Amino acid sequence: MARRILSPADAELRDRYKLKGWVQKPTERRQSYFRWCDTVLSRLATWSRSEDPADVAVILGIQSALMSDDTFTEHVSRKGGDFLTEDANWDRIYRVGSGVIYHEYLVACEKEIWPEEAAA
Repeated sequence: MARRILSPADAELRDRYKLKGWVQKPTERRQSYFRWCDTVLSRLATWSRSEDPADVAVILGIQSALMSDDTFTEHVSRKGGDFLTEDANWDRIYRVGSGVIYHEYLVACEKEIWPEEAAA
């Protein structure tokens, strides 16, 4: 089983904003973010001389892409809630979304459906 990436509070946000579903569909989005995970991990490994960079570093790399993805912002905005009225909470939701992407990536790698999924 892939290691836990999210804290219990972050998992609550994942569920409240249905972020796992957003990552999973459409398939093209999942594949695009998984390719980005491959890139981030590769670059971090080069710079750190480690094949297993810190999770927080990977999440920050994913977050840089997620913050530019209007479909994510629109998804979260549609769910609404008072939580979104604070700018700092938007930073947190981007971090949580990035953590969800990374966790799903790790699960796919563990189940050996990534990177083979891209060839299908």
